[in-house]
Amino acid sequence: MMKIASLALCMMLLVSTVAVIDMTEIAEAREQNITLNYEAFPGDFIKILSDDDFVIGTNGVRSGNGTAENPWIIEGWAIEPTVYEDSIYITGTTDHFIIRNNLIQNGQANGIHLYEIASGTATVYNNTITANTEVALLCDGGVNDCQIFMNNISTSDFGVYMALSNGNVVWGNNLTQADIGLAIPAIYLEGCSFNILFGNNFVNNVLMGDAYDDTGNEWDEGSIGNFWDTYSGTDNDSDGIGDTSWDVPDFSQDRYPLMTPFNIADSTINSSIDPLSSYWHSAYANI
Repeated sequence: MMKIASLALCMMLLVSTVAVIDMTEIAEAREQNITLNYEAFPGDFIKILSDDDFVIGTNGVRSGNGTAENPWIIEGWAIEPTVYEDSIYITGTTDHFIIRNNLIQNGQANGIHLYEIASGTATVYNNTITANTEVALLCDGGVNDCQIFMNNISTSDFGVYMALSNGNVVWGNNLTQADIGLAIPAIYLEGCSFNILFGNNFVNNVLMGDAYDDTGNEWDEGSIGNFWDTYSGTDNDSDGIGDTSWDVPDFSQDRYPLMTPFNIADSTINSSIDPLSSYWHSAYANI
């Protein structure tokens, strides 16, 4: 329990350098995940090249006004491109936006691609991204201080690829069967710093393994790491955390690998209370 109790303090210390986890969004994600009814997107892809392209009723935008309090919402779409384009591509924006509750599959390029957007403006959660030819979720050219969580990513060449993007929180994602046919890890970080990745489940990523990090980001948040299905360590104190660390090539380490998969649905969320205390305690109360 000592490891669990320290989680809230650790998260608070990290707030100054990374995106703050929005507990209201997490609560909504859990509720919406019970039943999701996707609507076929009336086109091959969503492309937003500036704030002017955020228009309700076009480009997949359902609601919002672009403020931090009322971000643009892109949700509820089933997108299956028939041309070589990213399924959702957003660049050159300063407005706040959320991409959530979408089914993105069988794309010939990338699933979700964020490129050169303003820091702290993007939240991507509860999407199912599968069977894309290139990257399921690509963040490059300076995608900073954003939240990426609770996505189900499978059977794409890359699961998550981040390049020159810093201070993001990547957690609670399921990554399975990446690098089908290519020697590429499920999560690949290139030239990135101060990103925190924890509570992610890496399962059946067979060719080149689960992750690669060339600069040394944080693969745990100080108490809780990720679930790696090939981890063979022991848990002698039965606290749900492996007794030995998990190496992430080339320069990183998960110091607190999980013995069983992370499951956000098993936790109790009260978004009206301090998220950096009660939520994280309850999320791991059964470990």
